Amino acid sequence: MKRFIIIVTVVCSCTAYLQAQTSLTLSAGLATPNTAINDIYNSNKITGTGNVYDLILESASIGYNINARLRFPLGKKLFFSGGVGFSRFPQSNILIKDPATDSTLLTLQSVQNIIPISAGIDLFLFKSIVSPYLGGDLQYNYISNTVDYPVNVVGVPLNLDKAPTDNRVGASVGGGLMIDLAVLSLNVDARYNIANFIGKTAQEKSKEYLTLTVGVSFGM
Repeated sequence: MKRFIIIVTVVCSCTAYLQAQTSLTLSAGLATPNTAINDIYNSNKITGTGNVYDLILESASIGYNINARLRFPLGKKLFFSGGVGFSRFPQSNILIKDPATDSTLLTLQSVQNIIPISAGIDLFLFKSIVSPYLGGDLQYNYISNTVDYPVNVVGVPLNLDKAPTDNRVGASVGGGLMIDLAVLSLNVDARYNIANFIGKTAQEKSKEYLTLTVGVSFGM
């Protein structure tokens, strides 16, 4: 009985400590993609009826990112960091060209969404009113795309997937500042993300984007 009471006391103390030290951060900001983010078919070719066409990617526009992140301490300056986010890259064009004439036969409009579920660590260099940190994590990414195109284009019979999706293991590295405002904290964070760090197909290009977010942090 005495041992049980000691165990319960230790568990309750640890739980109270974690609750006191755990923080929730809600952030939003910009997401800047590389040129492969809208490579939705992971190929530079597409087939029609008896023909092979070239796929030419136009650069995707800057998108936005929203995320929620939990932190709890693993040490005095080392914190576990995990969360979920949503990045959306607005409409970009994909040109379908005839390789023989280099003429554009059709223009696809595509939108990309990336939903990462992440887990990693943040290392605070020092703790003060303004506390800088470095961080990195691994992600499980659900990558979804939507495609719109005219269906009555003469001479270009295509059977395209209008909602291609991928599931990939990603990674991110970055850092930021936690600014103590007494009641809550302001969090400025920048991260370089690779959405398909693990699991790419043979012709799949690395899909990367930079997020710059500002948020508020409750706790810690």
